[in-house]
Amino acid sequence: MTWVIFAINYFKTLRTRRGRWPVYFWMWGTGIIFFLITFSESYLWLIPYFRESMVRELAVQWKSYGALVGSWNMLVYGTAIFVAERVSGDKTIAVSKMAFGLYFLGLTNLIFGWAHHVYLVPTAPWIRHLAYTVSMTELFVLGKIIWDWRASLTTYRKHRFNLAYRFLTAADVWIFINLVLAIGISIPALNVYTHGTHVTVAHAMGSTIGINTMILLSSVFLLVREECSDAAQARWLPPVKAGFWVTNVSLLVFWVALIGAGMGKALYDGPSFQHMMQSIQPYLLAFVVAGLGLTVGLWMVGVPALKLAGSVVFSRRRDFPTADSSLLPDPLA
Repeated sequence: MTWVIFAINYFKTLRTRRGRWPVYFWMWGTGIIFFLITFSESYLWLIPYFRESMVRELAVQWKSYGALVGSWNMLVYGTAIFVAERVSGDKTIAVSKMAFGLYFLGLTNLIFGWAHHVYLVPTAPWIRHLAYTVSMTELFVLGKIIWDWRASLTTYRKHRFNLAYRFLTAADVWIFINLVLAIGISIPALNVYTHGTHVTVAHAMGSTIGINTMILLSSVFLLVREECSDAAQARWLPPVKAGFWVTNVSLLVFWVALIGAGMGKALYDGPSFQHMMQSIQPYLLAFVVAGLGLTVGLWMVGVPALKLAGSVVFSRRRDFPTADSSLLPDPLA
């Protein structure tokens, strides 16, 4: 229901927009619509036709949740381009051919990108090959956009939007790291061994935390930079910068430990599952320690972000005490 309300509010807000829409408007709208569709699709297992066939149920579940991730990526990647546009002040970023190429590529990936998760399920080979090609290209194009954006920034704008720039740059680094892993585990001969192991979890965590979370944090600190006083930002700058490094270093150890555990499981040829789990115990211990460090780092970043963003919300409520929505600023302006 919350997503339905979100969708109504979003499209109601945009219906009065005139002129050429930037790509992030299209990405956000597409992500919202397909999220509702794919989330509903994930409940098809309640219908006996799907539930009573293991192959049908497995295929539908992987397809729906894979497409659900594609829908979420639309929202996050649109946010990345929005942040890049605001930081640079260059509005051509969001209307460029490269940006719209990313949109249509992301849409194709949303529809077909899930297929490399079902190599072990009977499906047409062309679906697998298309999914592999599209999912790899999408990450490459997003990384290229952010890389070109970083090269175009002046020193002044880098310092003015220091934290937003820093987190978006971290997302670009994680795109490259995760792209290398994604290419490897999407090769069918390797996927047979790695799928369902900790390697798949490493890929998911690299995408969710390394890319998506860094992009979302960059959008939060863009808001903070534009709306908060310099004194308020200076107060929280040291713990956020420290948290940035704690988060990313811990995430790297976390990611490597998961890959090590997954490869240990994939290559294990011993007497029992228990013995296999004992053999990868050092990786799991490193994973736990790094996970605690990652939690601390995200708290160091998240608490100041919430405090600063909260101060923006409350200050706006004081500035606009009336309930007349026509007096409120356009959040997309």
